[in-house]
Amino acid sequence: MSQKPSREPGARETLGLESGLEALRSSPAFRGPIEPLDAHDSNDHLALIYESREEQFAAAIPFMRQGLERGERCMYIADENSREEVLDAMREADVDVDSAVESGALTLHTKQDTYCRNGAFDPDDMIEFLRDAIERASEEYKALRVAGEMTWIFGDEPSVTDLVEYEGKLNDLLPRENGIALCQYNRNRFPPEVLRDVIRTHPHLVYDNTVSHNCYYTPPEEFFGPDRPAHEVDRLLNTLRDRTEATVELTERERALQRQNDRLESFASMLAHELRNPLNIAQIYSQSAMEGDRDAAEEVATALDRIEEMINVMLITARGSDLDIDRQSVSLREAATRVWDDLTAGPKTLVVETDRTVRADPVHVRHLLENLFRNAVEHGSTSPPSEAREDAVERGSTSSRPGTDESIEHGSSNRDHASIDATESDSAADLKTDGGDGVTVRVGDLPSGFYVEDDGSGISEAVRETVFEAGYSTDSKGVGLGLTFVAQLVETYGWEYDVTESEAGGARFEFRGVDFS
Repeated sequence: MSQKPSREPGARETLGLESGLEALRSSPAFRGPIEPLDAHDSNDHLALIYESREEQFAAAIPFMRQGLERGERCMYIADENSREEVLDAMREADVDVDSAVESGALTLHTKQDTYCRNGAFDPDDMIEFLRDAIERASEEYKALRVAGEMTWIFGDEPSVTDLVEYEGKLNDLLPRENGIALCQYNRNRFPPEVLRDVIRTHPHLVYDNTVSHNCYYTPPEEFFGPDRPAHEVDRLLNTLRDRTEATVELTERERALQRQNDRLESFASMLAHELRNPLNIAQIYSQSAMEGDRDAAEEVATALDRIEEMINVMLITARGSDLDIDRQSVSLREAATRVWDDLTAGPKTLVVETDRTVRADPVHVRHLLENLFRNAVEHGSTSPPSEAREDAVERGSTSSRPGTDESIEHGSSNRDHASIDATESDSAADLKTDGGDGVTVRVGDLPSGFYVEDDGSGISEAVRETVFEAGYSTDSKGVGLGLTFVAQLVETYGWEYDVTESEAGGARFEFRGVDFS
């Protein structure tokens, strides 16, 4: 930012370059991006490099107009354009030129009464002229704003060294005084070696309708000092490093934003999918409840409680670690048994081989196990091997009532089916019910976590990398969100997860880094 000296209390506010940038931001004629000053030094000094009159006036005219609107004196030094051409451009921008000129707020000059007022160009003489002009302007106006067309140099032919010296001294003058300047260079007329030094001596550049902080800027003391080559090497190397760091940071931000967008999209899909079934239940029983049916009223209440649970769980998956979690001691054995009992009836067996308790929200643990159990029961049992292995991942049903066809069931409990633990039997094969080849699901311990596995046809190694992605499903009726929810919930807790093959050839989901009580 502009490095203005500190002012006494009650002193006049000093004009800074931010005002000039704001003029370009608010101008419809200037259509490009404008980099903010932030913590960059500006020295209240802009260089405009243009290739056409339209491009020139798109920056210079708003710059001057804003000064007039702010109560500043505006000085325009014309050379490439005539006095009338400049005034006409201001009129087209709705500037009351006649009143501004008559009052003295707007003054137009040539090189003869500015840069070469003593017959030839002298950097020190021009700096003294501007210092006096700022002092006189400050007596009546808020500040002095200068815009100069630099093509005057070609008529007088001063040395390039004098021109660059002047630009460097201007960087030293303006931060100390109440003024800002816009130096205008026609790229088609100035040789490249001159423009190169112009770029190096201006902290901020305007080119192609874009305002940029100049990473190639060289402070005057370095530009004119004996160690300039060494400083230039340092600047080039630092610029390369800064550009690399900025590129990496931008890439990481883009990736983080994409992950956030993916998470929100997945959240919206899961929310719609999860809420549909309990809402339907509530709608079906609401009329009976209104007529005094207590059982129907309980079903409606249960469905509404389910919706509230789902909303809380969905918020966790959407916001991740930003949301506080009500961590309690949750018995894996009890949670698994309760979830199992609520699954839709069918041939299946549960074996629990753990007595551990995890530190987590009980609702989250229930939803986690429910998704894993349903995935195993619905897609891991009786199909022929070639078909079942592809069908082992549906991942789209996370509610506790509907079956695989997403239909609505009421009062269907599985408490008459086998729900056992390892202390009762080590062989689940003898306990499969309903006369079918039901799936056996096992919950057990790992050194730093637990696992859930089944003896179905498993998940082929080729798709294990993608089964947790939203939308992945081998079932045309599924929306592919069950295991996505599992992954997001586990990531929220900071656990690690993996999918592999159980000893029986089925799917095995492993969770590590779990916080146990």
